[in-house]
This record gives sequence, structure tokens and C-alpha cells, in this order.
Amino acid sequence: MFNDFYAKDTSKKVRAIKRAQGQAGEHLTKPPYGYIVSPTDKKQWIIDEEAAAVVKRIFDLCIGGKGPMQIAKILKEDKVLIVKAHYAKKKGNPFPENPYGWRDSTIVGILDRMDYCGHTVNFKSYSKSHKLKKRIPTTKEQQAIFFNTHEAIVEDAVFERVQELRANKRRPTKADRQGLFSGLVYCADCGSKLHFATCKSFNGSQDHYHCSNYKSNTGSCTAHFIREEVLKQIVWSRIFDVTALFFDGIMAFHEMMYQQRSTETRNGKGNEAQEA
Repeated sequence: MFNDFYAKDTSKKVRAIKRAQGQAGEHLTKPPYGYIVSPTDKKQWIIDEEAAAVVKRIFDLCIGGKGPMQIAKILKEDKVLIVKAHYAKKKGNPFPENPYGWRDSTIVGILDRMDYCGHTVNFKSYSKSHKLKKRIPTTKEQQAIFFNTHEAIVEDAVFERVQELRANKRRPTKADRQGLFSGLVYCADCGSKLHFATCKSFNGSQDHYHCSNYKSNTGSCTAHFIREEVLKQIVWSRIFDVTALFFDGIMAFHEMMYQQRSTETRNGKGNEAQEA
């Protein structure tokens, strides 16, 4: 009982110290892949150029439409060292058994980390007790974010765009085709996402989207669908309409400015004539 009390008391003190450090904007974890601890200041992170180049490439591949599994496959084919192998190389230790075996979970962890924008994010997880090792993720409201605490590897706009793409995931199909609007269109009746349907026997005109809540007449919605070609035409038509409105507005603005300048010029000449 005394040992348990001592461990609990020590845990409380450590938590209090970590809480104070975290609220002051100090890093509470080791630097992620792409950063190293500064040799002159242990509280600061500096860029690991070799790893940072890989991180940038991962974000660029995601922007280019590649998913975590596809990115992992590309890195493996290009013989890019995994995180563990990279650290082993820097320390002169033996390589792991599969030094190029990237996992999609590692890619997801990198894409989800705001630290790469140069910001410190503290209190991302917690444990219920000193007896439990499991870490429980916190909500964004519970986290503390300190901006521009170290040099960024990716820009904020790139990170935000990646999060948007990740929120609307596009799974590759067996026909090696992806829906242009996958994750972006929803059922007008039940609000569920429309799933992209295709197969190798389909040509492009047969690809379509159907309600994910239909489930072969076992769900709570009906079997309505829309072909991708029809949806493309609707979107193109809307783009042309908006562009036309914008163009008309610009022309009207130019006409108004031209008339205003003409009026000012005539008034200016009239005033000069009166003074003469």
C-alpha cells in the first residue's frame, strides 16, 4: 500500500510538472521524424534535412491524390529508409530486418501531425492512471497549440489541404479508376455519402454513384444513383454559369469606372473653362 501511494504521489508531481511545461509551450515529446534536438538547446527542434525531404515528399504525394498505402508502396519501391532504419543509420546501428517496409499507419501518423507546420501541439493524449500505459487521444479543445515555435517543413496551406483530402478519402477500385467526386457527393434524401461504383467491364460512361445507405434494398434509403458523366456535365454547367456571372460583373465594373472617369474629365475641363 505504501509503495502504491508513493507511485501515485510521484505520478501526480510528474503530471503537474508536465502540465506546467506544456502550458508554457515547451515540447513534451521527442522530436518527430524530420526533426532532431538542437545540439545547443535541448528544448528546441531543428530540421533533419534528409528526413524532412521524405516528409515533404509524403505530403506532396498526398496532395497529388495518393493514399497512405500507395505512398508506402512508392517509398518502398524507391528504397527509402523507414523511420527506424533512418535513426539506425544516423547512430551507426544495424538496420532492421525490412529497412524499406513502410506501413500505411506510419504515413497516416506523419500526415496528421501539425508539428510539421512549425507549431507545437501539447496534450494530444493522456492516461487515466499511473497503472495504465494506454494513452487516450484528447479532443482539439483539450489540446494546447503554440504557433511558430520551430522551423516548418510543410506550409500551413499544404497541411490544411491534406486534412481536407484525408477527410474525403478515395479508395482505389479493382478497375484502377477513382471517382472524380468520391467523398464529395451526398444523397439528397438521407444525407449519406454516395459510393463510386465501377468495374473492369465498365467503360467510363457506365461509372456511377449510388447511395451508401441503400445496401441492396436492406438499408433505409432507395436505389437512386447518378452517372459520373451526368454529374460532370452538371458541374461544368455550373462552373460556366458562375464564370459568366463573374465576367459580366467585371464588364459592368469596367463600364462604371469608364463612365465615372469620363464624367470627372468633363467636369475638370468645365472648371478650367470657367476659371479662364
